[in-house]
Amino acid sequence: MPEDSRPAEIHISFHIRGFEDSPTVITNILGIKPTSVHARGERRGSKGGIYRENVWALDADSSQIEDVESGVRQLVKRLEIAKDKFVRLPQGSVLDLCCGISILDGPSGPPLTIDRHSTKFLGEIGASIDIDIYCLEND
Repeated sequence: MPEDSRPAEIHISFHIRGFEDSPTVITNILGIKPTSVHARGERRGSKGGIYRENVWALDADSSQIEDVESGVRQLVKRLEIAKDKFVRLPQGSVLDLCCGISILDGPSGPPLTIDRHSTKFLGEIGASIDIDIYCLEND
């Protein structure tokens, strides 16, 4: 299926936020290189607002995501190597698995399945799951 005829776009990322230290501290604790980091007070792009808290983010490779489940599995596999290190995160750290789904064509989107292994792992490290669905019109 050509890239621009897909019925949905799926973006999946894992965020750690709410901590007072530099995002570099999170990288050092976990031993995982993030996709992006943002410091509280940093501007969100040229016209955006500002980040209200520090953020450490790891994104799934969107070229490898077939559905929500495959994207979540991809991230869990990358995070599992640091499973025992999550307890060392700074006080106030909030962990979220974020799934953004933009439905581009049709009345329905991709299946929203997350396997048992992934939900167990996310629960063990204290992560919440956030799913946002956007229904967009094709023009």
